[in-house]
Amino acid sequence: MAKKILVFVAAIMALGVVPAVASATNSPELIEPTAGGVHHRLSNGALIEATNVGATVMKNAAGETLVSCEKATMTGKVTVNDGSNIEGDISAASFENTSSVDCSGILGATRVTTNPATNGLPWCIRSTSSMLTDEFQVRGNSCDKAARAIRFVLDVTAFGITCTYQRASAIPGTLTTSTSTSTLSISGVQFTLLEGGFGCPSEGLLSMKFELETDETSIPVSIL
Repeated sequence: MAKKILVFVAAIMALGVVPAVASATNSPELIEPTAGGVHHRLSNGALIEATNVGATVMKNAAGETLVSCEKATMTGKVTVNDGSNIEGDISAASFENTSSVDCSGILGATRVTTNPATNGLPWCIRSTSSMLTDEFQVRGNSCDKAARAIRFVLDVTAFGITCTYQRASAIPGTLTTSTSTSTLSISGVQFTLLEGGFGCPSEGLLSMKFELETDETSIPVSIL
């Protein structure tokens, strides 16, 4: 089944003559581009999939690669897309290498668990009119419920080491607006060690970039 890239379109509002430092409003809209320059706004309930662009990497404070995953996917559904605000619930996420469920790192093969029993999925991804221009955030819990921490577990299979990391506040990121392909980027976001003994760094700095897709045969869309 064919997939199409989804894009964010942001409306920049200004009054009068543009000053040297222009004011702007974050007003994103999730659309599906079609032939002839026609765009369809995704309806609430539409299923989405995020796929990494390049490796997803977490480094320690010294800049060493704690874990690097060649393949990262997140799936969920759109819950708000009203022309000024976007929200969606991520219900599944996986981070692994192309030929193995384990990622790589300075400690060897490492398995990433994104849905531990406490503070696991779902996650809420959102970009709203109250945020900075081209800003998005990811936080724990579904978007219609109270925010909670995001937690994941790294199991270093070769040495039997388990390191649990958590971030209490939302993960900040930036998005590019486009009528063709948009990217969403997270750069050096800090997670602190919650549980783990010898060999577990006290913090991890997460960086990743991804695009959004939907399957055109199963996703309801409305005309923008």
